[in-house]
Amino acid sequence: MQIPYGKVVVTTAGQPRNAGLNIPEVTGEPLQAQSITFQALPSNANIVYIFCGMKGSPPSDDRTNLAYCVGILAVPVSATQGPFASLTVTQTPAPAGLNVRDYWIDAAGGTTNGVIVSGILG
Repeated sequence: MQIPYGKVVVTTAGQPRNAGLNIPEVTGEPLQAQSITFQALPSNANIVYIFCGMKGSPPSDDRTNLAYCVGILAVPVSATQGPFASLTVTQTPAPAGLNVRDYWIDAAGGTTNGVIVSGILG
């Protein structure tokens, strides 16, 4: 089943936003998926970073440490025709092996850069 997780916009570079922020959190429950796709917004003017890690206190904050960066999405060539860069993370053997809330979005600058997040729950 395809699940839309919504648009995630980074309003301040260096302050990552959680990929699951549009879905209400149930305490202690992961937001499970078999695969997660991040697609660059047409309005992006800067590159977007996708991190997998835990929220913590610097210097252990995985959300901004490039050692935990799983993808970089390029700026679209055209806001109307793309191509729109995307990244898909998959855990094939496990139908709910990924937690959307483990992924964080950050941008190199600007206030309107982000991604559209969707997933598959198998």
